[in-house]
Amino acid sequence: MAKIDRLKEEIGWLKVVFGVLVAIDASLLGWLAQNYATASRLLVLAGMAVTVAVTFVVVRVNRIPSDRAIGGSLMVWVVIFALAVFVAGLILVVREAEQHGR
Repeated sequence: MAKIDRLKEEIGWLKVVFGVLVAIDASLLGWLAQNYATASRLLVLAGMAVTVAVTFVVVRVNRIPSDRAIGGSLMVWVVIFALAVFVAGLILVVREAEQHGR
């Protein structure tokens, strides 16, 4: 029974970490969307790099329970879909900013 309680507690902490990382990721993406045209190129590139890194960590944290056979293969597809939506949104933000910059 102690092993189950330990796993529940670990999942609880992973939920907190996941929530914080998703909030940071969304904030970074929002900042990039608002400041892409006005911020320095170095700052925008650093923001993109950090956003990609945080997204990678979000995916990794999300996979920890499924790596321990708690989740199913559905979670992998949810993560892949979320990453595809993220990349599509980032591409749209960059294109929109470039069009307004001209």
